Amino acid sequence: MVLSCLARVSRSEHASLSLVSKRHRSLLTTPELYKFRTLLGCTENLIHLCLRIPPDPNPGWFTLSLKPLDRRLVPVRSSFSQPLDAASMVAHGCGIYVMGGRIGGRASSSVMFLDCRSHIMA
Repeated sequence: MVLSCLARVSRSEHASLSLVSKRHRSLLTTPELYKFRTLLGCTENLIHLCLRIPPDPNPGWFTLSLKPLDRRLVPVRSSFSQPLDAASMVAHGCGIYVMGGRIGGRASSSVMFLDCRSHIMA
């Protein structure tokens, strides 16, 4: 029942909903929710952006809805901290790979994956 209700809520509202409780936050990141949204025809096309917005020196991930009446940047709540300086990013399938970059001026060979459906980093 809860998944059925959450599946109908716009993805742009998920950040606010995740603040309600730990249970809501964990439900919003489950693959089951995405499957349920797909079955109900409630999936949305979003653009994922990695931006550095002054005065904050750290980049962050945001989503931008393609709905004409809902064009706003929504922060992606993730524990992901990537070395963006000179990093390469590639979108493939349902996610974005972030490769390499520099950490403290030193080259990094790290590879991370942002699942755009659940916003979980691996």
